[in-house]
Amino acid sequence: MALEALRSFNIPRSMATEVKITDAPPPFNDPSADIIIRSSENVDFRIHKILLALASPFFKEMFEVPQPRNIDGDHDKSDSQTRDGIPIIFMYDDQNRVCGRAVVNFVLESCHPARLQSNRPSLSANMVGSVVDVATRYRMDWAVKSAVRDSRLLQTHPFLLFAHACHQGLAAEATLAAKGTLRFRIEDFPRDTALKLISGYQYHTLLEFHRRSGKAAASIARGENLMWISEEIVDKFCKRHNPCSSKQITRVES
Repeated sequence: MALEALRSFNIPRSMATEVKITDAPPPFNDPSADIIIRSSENVDFRIHKILLALASPFFKEMFEVPQPRNIDGDHDKSDSQTRDGIPIIFMYDDQNRVCGRAVVNFVLESCHPARLQSNRPSLSANMVGSVVDVATRYRMDWAVKSAVRDSRLLQTHPFLLFAHACHQGLAAEATLAAKGTLRFRIEDFPRDTALKLISGYQYHTLLEFHRRSGKAAASIARGENLMWISEEIVDKFCKRHNPCSSKQITRVES
C-alpha cells in the first residue's frame, strides 16, 4: 500500500512544463495548508494533511511513509514538485488519469469540516461514476456515500445511484435509491449503462420491490376509508395533473 501511495506524488509528464496555475475557491485556498492536490486543469486545492488522513486510510498511510529526498540536491521536477514550499500531489482515476477539478472538488468537499454546516457539494449525473471510483480507490467512504445519497439525483437518476450503491455493497443507500425508482413504471425503466454494474439477481430484486410496492399502494387505494387523504394533498395533486384539475376537485368526499 505504501508503494502504491507514493505514486500520487509523481508528476504527470504533460504537467511537468511551465503552466498557468490557479487556486481553488474557499475553503481550499487556505495559505496555512500543508499539502496541495492539483487537478488536471492545474487548479490547486490547498488542504491540511490531517483532514485527508482522517478521511482516508489511504492518505494516512501515504503521509506516514518518509518521502525520498534528492541526495545530490538537484531538484528533479519529474519526481516531485512544490509550490510555496508545499508538496503537490495528484489524485488518479481508475484509468490512471489525473482527476479533474470537479471530481477533486466533490471528494474533498465531502470530507471537509467547513462543509458540515452548509449544503452538500453539487454533483451531476455524469460525475457519479468518476467520483465513486476515485473515492473508492482512495478509501474515502464518506465521499462515496455522499455521492450515492445525493438528494437531487435521487429524484432524477435513482437507477444510477441504485447501481453504484449495490456495486459498492451499500445496503442502506441502495434501499434509498430503490425507493426513488418508484416514481417510474417498470416498463419505463431507463437503460442506464450503470446497470451493468449489478447482477441479474439484484435487478430482479429491484423489480420485485416495485411489484410489492405497487400492490401495497393499490390495496390502500381500494380501501373504503380515504379520510386520511387531506384536502392539502388533493390540492397539490390536482395542480400537477390536468385531468384531475379539469374536474375542479377541491375536497375529498367522505
